[in-house]
Amino acid sequence: MTLRHLLFSFLLSFGISVCLGQTSSIEKSARSLIVDDYPFTEAELKDGYQPLKTNDCISYDNAWFYNDSLEQVILVNLYTDFHKMGIYHFSTQDIPPALLSQLPLHQPNGEWASEQTKQDNLPQMIQQGQALPASFFTSNNGFRIGTHQMEAIHQYGSPHQQSKLGEFELLVWTYQGDFMAPYTEVHTYPMAQNSFGHQVHMFFKEELLVGMILINDAP
Repeated sequence: MTLRHLLFSFLLSFGISVCLGQTSSIEKSARSLIVDDYPFTEAELKDGYQPLKTNDCISYDNAWFYNDSLEQVILVNLYTDFHKMGIYHFSTQDIPPALLSQLPLHQPNGEWASEQTKQDNLPQMIQQGQALPASFFTSNNGFRIGTHQMEAIHQYGSPHQQSKLGEFELLVWTYQGDFMAPYTEVHTYPMAQNSFGHQVHMFFKEELLVGMILINDAP
C-alpha cells in the first residue's frame, strides 16, 4: 500500500469517528427536554403558600397567585422542599372543566372537593392568594394564555395524547425523567432533564391556549 493510500485510509477513519461522535452528541441533545416552569422564587412561593379555607373548600399545600388585569391564576401544588408537584395556570374567564376537576382542593372533612364545589368556591380562594405582576404569568419556555397551538407543537412535537373535550381540545406530552432512567438506551421521546418525570397538559379553545398544567413526579 502506498503512502498516499495509507494517508487516505487514516483520514477516512478519523472523519468517520468524528462524525459518529457528533451524531451521538446531537442525538442525546435532541432527546433531552428542558422542563418548563414559572419564574417564582422560593420567597414568593413561601408568601403564597398558606392554607386557604372557605365554607365548603380547603386548599392544602398550595401557593396561589393571581393578576387582576390579566384575569389569570396560577396555583402551585408543593411537596417537600418546595418541589412543584403541579402548576395550574388558567384564565378565570374560561376555565376548562377538565382542568378545574384536577385542582387539588378538599372538602372540610378531608375528602376531595367535587367539581361543582371547586367552581363555587374558586373566587373566594383566588381572593386570598398573592397578587403578582403580569411577567410571572408567562412560563420559562414562553407559554402564556393565548399562545397558538402550533407553537406548542413546534416546541414539543406531536402530542402523545390528544382529545376533544366539548369546546376545548386537550394535548398531553409525557416524559420520563433522567433521574429515574439514566440515558443508557434509545427512548421514543426526549427525557426530561433533572426530573423524576414530567407531563405537560395544554387546553386549547379555537387553537389558542386557555389553560396549562405542568406535572412533576416526586422523588
